[in-house]
Amino acid sequence: MATQPSSKTQRPVVAIVGRPNVGKSAIFNRICKRRIALVFDRPGVTRDRLIADADWEGRPFVLIDTGGLGHEDGTGLQDAVEREADLAIAAAQRVLLVVDGKEGLHVLDTEVAKRLRRAGQKVTLIINKMDPGYGGGKQGEFAKLGFGKGREVSAEHGLGFGSLMAEIGADWPEEDRVKDERTRIAVVGRPNAGKSSLVNAWVGADRTMVASLAGTTRDAVDVPADLDGEEVLFIDTAGLRQKRRVEDPLEKIMGGRTAHAIDRCHLAILAVDSVLGVGLVEKKVAGLIQRAQRPCIVAITKWDLTSHGGERTKGATFLKEYEAALRQALFFLPDVPMVFVSSL
Repeated sequence: MATQPSSKTQRPVVAIVGRPNVGKSAIFNRICKRRIALVFDRPGVTRDRLIADADWEGRPFVLIDTGGLGHEDGTGLQDAVEREADLAIAAAQRVLLVVDGKEGLHVLDTEVAKRLRRAGQKVTLIINKMDPGYGGGKQGEFAKLGFGKGREVSAEHGLGFGSLMAEIGADWPEEDRVKDERTRIAVVGRPNAGKSSLVNAWVGADRTMVASLAGTTRDAVDVPADLDGEEVLFIDTAGLRQKRRVEDPLEKIMGGRTAHAIDRCHLAILAVDSVLGVGLVEKKVAGLIQRAQRPCIVAITKWDLTSHGGERTKGATFLKEYEAALRQALFFLPDVPMVFVSSL
C-alpha cells in the first residue's frame, strides 16, 4: 500500500491559485526555473495539481500549481478542479493569489479572495502580465481584494521575481541541496486507459483527476508516494492519440510531455485498455519507451470490464491466448512483463 510521503525536511509549501488564464502556470514555471506546467492561451488548461520541488537562493520549498477557480468548461470537471485547489491551499504555508494586471479586477478574483479568507492562509497578491511598455493603470483596483498593494510581475519576461521571492522566502530555513534519489515511474498510454486510476490505487488516495471523459489529465502530473518505505515519484501523463486525430495544438504539446516523461523516468508502465487492446497509439508509446531504453511493464487495465465475456476471462487458457496476442502486437518489446489489473 502506498501513502503520501511525509517530508523528511518539512519544506515550506507554496500554492499558486487564481481564476483561469491569469498566468498561474507561467509563474509556476518561472519560479521553478524550468518548464514543467503547460502554458497555453486557453482557459482551463491546468486541471490537476502540479507539484514540484524548487529552491530560491538555497532555500528549498514545494511549489503547487492549481487549476483555474470558477471556470465552468461544460465537462463536469470543475468540482474536481476546485477540490484539488482546496487541498493545495490547506497544505500551503503561503498562497500566491494571481490576478491579471491588464484585464483588471474580475468578479472571479473577488470570489477566489473570499475563498482564501475563509481558509485563513497567508496570502501574497501577485499582479501578473505587467510587461515592459505596458502603461498600466488598473493595479489599484486589486486593493479591494484585501491583500494589500500586491507584487507586480511579468511571468513572460521574468520581471519582478527576485524581490517577490526574497519577500516570501525570508523566513525559510536554508538547507543543503539534496539530490533527488526517488525512483521515477511514468504511467503512459492512450487517453482514458485507466492511468490516473492506477496511480490513485497505488498512492491510496484520489490524487489525480479521474473521470470517464477521455483526456481528463492535461499535463504530466508528478505524484510523490511511499511504497513500503521507499520514496517514489509517479508521473501520470496525458494520453497520446493517433496522429491523424490530433488537430488541437494543445494536444500536440501534451504528446511531447509524454515523451519527456519517458525520458526522465526510471521505469515506464504502459497502460493498455483490455477492451481496446493494442493499437497504433500503444505501439507508438512502446516505441518511445524502446528508443529511450527504459525498463517497461505492460499493465492491462480494466480487466473487470473486459468485453471478452464473463467467467471466460478467469480461465488460464484464455489469459495465455490474450497475453500471446499482446506480445505479438508488441513484438519489439520482447519478454516485457505483463500484468492484468483492475483499479476497483
